[in-house]
Amino acid sequence: MIKDKIIENAKWTITKYDVDGNLYERNEIDGNCLLNEGINNLTELIGSAGGTGWDNSTAYLGTGDSGIAETASDTGLKGTAVYQSMESGYPTYGTNQKITWKASFASDEANQDWREFTVGTDSTNASAINLNRKTDNQGTKAVGQTWELELEITFS
Repeated sequence: MIKDKIIENAKWTITKYDVDGNLYERNEIDGNCLLNEGINNLTELIGSAGGTGWDNSTAYLGTGDSGIAETASDTGLKGTAVYQSMESGYPTYGTNQKITWKASFASDEANQDWREFTVGTDSTNASAINLNRKTDNQGTKAVGQTWELELEITFS
């Protein structure tokens, strides 16, 4: 018997710049939890039954301050959440079975603990359909710093 199986490999990258714009830290975090609401949205998109894509005009990377472990039944970030729209040219997709989202949080945005991450379809936690959620304590972003958040998902 042949079994079909899709493997999803996620890698988060957080790049941190100090108040002078100098790179001072870059962290990579493997894995995440696909959320039921995101999987259901994917099946609607695949089946041409509607759904909202995570494209340049509708995708937002989010960070929050909750360390509560992720579960498939989550419907977004658990703590104080800040969502940011995509940088120009993102997401990238269509080669190597990979899609990459990237957003930049400026000096006056998301100045809080960075402990959880997601990609959603809206700029508010209440309205977003979130594809996934990952928890990992990345420290506290201070006023004046710029942090970039990137999510790369490869399917095989």
